[in-house]
Amino acid sequence: MLFGALLVSAQVSVLCLAAIKTSEKAAPVPESPPSSLSADEYLVSAKDVLQITIVDEKDLPVSFEVSEKDGTIKYPYIEYVKVNGLTVKWIEKFITALLRGADPDAIHKLMADLRGGADPKKAEKRLSDLLQKVDPQDCWFMAPQVNAMVGKYSEKLFYVEGQVNRPGQFPFTGQNKMTVYRAIIKAGGFTRIAKKKVILITTDDKGREKRIEVDVADIRKKIGQNPDLDPPVKANDIIFVPESWI
Repeated sequence: MLFGALLVSAQVSVLCLAAIKTSEKAAPVPESPPSSLSADEYLVSAKDVLQITIVDEKDLPVSFEVSEKDGTIKYPYIEYVKVNGLTVKWIEKFITALLRGADPDAIHKLMADLRGGADPKKAEKRLSDLLQKVDPQDCWFMAPQVNAMVGKYSEKLFYVEGQVNRPGQFPFTGQNKMTVYRAIIKAGGFTRIAKKKVILITTDDKGREKRIEVDVADIRKKIGQNPDLDPPVKANDIIFVPESWI
């Protein structure tokens, strides 16, 4: 791409500028995340509405609803960005990197790794390395000041079925750190005929259904020793507690 004198647009007036001036427009006040999670802890998910602005770019759209189908938003210049499962802080970093011309495939791979549990410090280093490889002639913005926040939080539910005392649907109330064991407690605990090996029906990063057997009795024995035994529960996940035949 050629920029500078060869590219003049009323819509994009600060392409490849060396610096961005402080915006004179006051930023909107973000909505507070549900429950006790801070904005830096909250993981964005489907149907949340993000407010994303670039300082001194007043003609761009600012409101973006996260797709329920694939967890993406469509952002000017950089097209579809999969933001679900990331914090607002990381969304800001990745949109900034893409606008600066970082390799899209590498950025999306890094985003997927971060959603999968990659070390944030190592992710920061990888992101920095990618930005160092950017050709200044291939940028949309040289130094965009991107600000993101959640303008509206969607309602998030998970479901517990089978042999629990209070089966049904339950709100997350912002608790993205819900786990299978905690969900069963929230549903009133096991009935006397419940099997302690339950089934978590969830989806992978590509939206495909997968079923995981979780041994809650083992979690109880080793609580606090191995957090990996108690998998996280996402929005729309189902926990099925079968009946014991013993």
